[in-house]
Amino acid sequence: MSQGPLILVNKLTCRITKQFEGGSIKCGNYWEDKQYGPLRVHQVSHSGGEDKGQTATTGFDFGMAASTPKTKDTEQAAHIKRVFEVSNDDHPEAAPRKITQIQCVSWPDFDVPESADVLLDLIRDVDEAFVDVYGSGKDRQEEPPVLVHCKFTPCQMGPR
Repeated sequence: MSQGPLILVNKLTCRITKQFEGGSIKCGNYWEDKQYGPLRVHQVSHSGGEDKGQTATTGFDFGMAASTPKTKDTEQAAHIKRVFEVSNDDHPEAAPRKITQIQCVSWPDFDVPESADVLLDLIRDVDEAFVDVYGSGKDRQEEPPVLVHCKFTPCQMGPR
């Protein structure tokens, strides 16, 4: 388990946090087209929904204390799959590294998913992404682990 990275080099990541929740940013947008020193990120594809910030409904901003309302909306319950490439301008001869990210947007901050189906669907989506990234028939013991991360602060699954 890891905190949300600024930039990463793993081939497969699983993010279990929304980008925006409770009036604050929970994790940086490290997949959009951007330059980080010599590292250049380019988003190749995006599917499965959007991770949108909440719109304020009152004049009060409770920041992190505000909770995200539970929802049965299937678009919100969907996981997002992003593919992006990272290249290093200092080594233009090196091929860009392709990274696949699966983001679970149904895991509320300071809470647990409404249903175990959220986790079962997440596992299925990560398994499918693993096959897309490494190919079928691969021994998972021979491949790098999936990087799982949450937000910038101590993780949702760790001790409090």
